[in-house]
Amino acid sequence: YTYAVSQAQIDAGTSIVNTATADCAELGPKQDSCSVAITQGKKVDLEKLVNGQDADTPASGPAVEVGSTVSFDFVVTNTGNVTLTNVSVTDNVLGTIGTIASLAPGASQTLTKTSAAAAGQHANTGTVTSTQGAGDTDAGNYFGMAPAYTIDKSVAEISIASPGSLHYTVVLTNTGNIDLSGITLIDSLVASPGAA
Repeated sequence: YTYAVSQAQIDAGTSIVNTATADCAELGPKQDSCSVAITQGKKVDLEKLVNGQDADTPASGPAVEVGSTVSFDFVVTNTGNVTLTNVSVTDNVLGTIGTIASLAPGASQTLTKTSAAAAGQHANTGTVTSTQGAGDTDAGNYFGMAPAYTIDKSVAEISIASPGSLHYTVVLTNTGNIDLSGITLIDSLVASPGAA
């Protein structure tokens, strides 16, 4: 015959002791017992997604516009065989993300937090802990795009007294953190000032 072990017994972690008793009219009862140890595996996995991407490294993180909303998903999965309680998720930049009261073996739950994108490369690390001691960390990266440039126009001549040429110089400087494309230059006096 068989006996079905419950999740509660796995969570308790104590050995399962089973005693059989036999009896007959001629001899009276006799007993024998056997014990099976419970092997607990207290494990949890944290996957942190940035705008839906598994952005563990700077190269794998999304590029977003400064000021736009960045969404951080913290996917917590119980990969062990013990029910986890008080599963707490925090982030070294975003702070407290949330707490999952109970997470059964094989179950997953996602906690989400958003923030405004800042300029430059950013990395932050999520951490999950539990009452049972299971924990994990995972990093998330993104790059905040901040396009910017300056234009500086100068003329070589201070004044002119007769018909002739004025010599202009225009300097465009990329002061942002990404390459700029589709650059054009239009001058109010010169029809074709040249390529930017």
